Amino acid sequence: MYIEDKDIHKGHRSRMRAKLESYGPRIFDTYELLEMLLYYVIPYRDTNPIAKRLLSAFGSLDGVFSAPPEELAKVDGIGDRCAEFLSLVGKTVAEDTALKSRRPVRIFDNYHETGKFLVSYFEENDVSICMMMLDSGMRLIGIENIPVENFSSAAVKPRYFVGAALTSGASVAIIAHKRHSLLYFSEGSLATDKLIRSELAKIGITVAEHYIIRGREYSGMRPEFHLGSPTDTPELERFYNSVPSDIGGVYE
Repeated sequence: MYIEDKDIHKGHRSRMRAKLESYGPRIFDTYELLEMLLYYVIPYRDTNPIAKRLLSAFGSLDGVFSAPPEELAKVDGIGDRCAEFLSLVGKTVAEDTALKSRRPVRIFDNYHETGKFLVSYFEENDVSICMMMLDSGMRLIGIENIPVENFSSAAVKPRYFVGAALTSGASVAIIAHKRHSLLYFSEGSLATDKLIRSELAKIGITVAEHYIIRGREYSGMRPEFHLGSPTDTPELERFYNSVPSDIGGVYE
């Protein structure tokens, strides 16, 4: 009995997209990422074997993106329109990479400098919770704004933080949330913090600090002496060593 591809793979695309939304791209094989990208130009065919043929022909995702459109079009299943699309994606990625390489790199290896940065960030952005994502050298990769007002709320889901960390490729995270009353961690915020730290630790992400921000004041969560671990980098150690005993601060 003949069964069309769309019946065999019914729901496959929606499941792949849901998986991407929940966990980010790092859990996928390269051919699966390319397969999903092809959804946008090949709406009714199974793009999995087409993605594998592209990678076989050009060796890697970079090879696919940098290949001339006329060479891409020679691959079975890739027409002129699809070849032009992949070529455009490749040029866009290359341009974005070039722009990022020209941006100044900022290192956050000091407790007070990071606190002042977060005070300014909250002043300039309409956000109540955010997470700074850094590499192992404490260089800022990006900042994820969490779409929830109250950090103690059950609406603060670990998946927001895990997904952002996985997508960015971060090694270290710094969490911050805004308070309008006293500058302290409530029982609810402590419980939420513990849950998020636990989930991030499962994927190898270290939470270096959690700041609370009230106006131009800030305070962290690490009054205890840091004993260090074999995986800590010199930059992360410098951050820990810069944490004062009183933990707070004011951005003058």
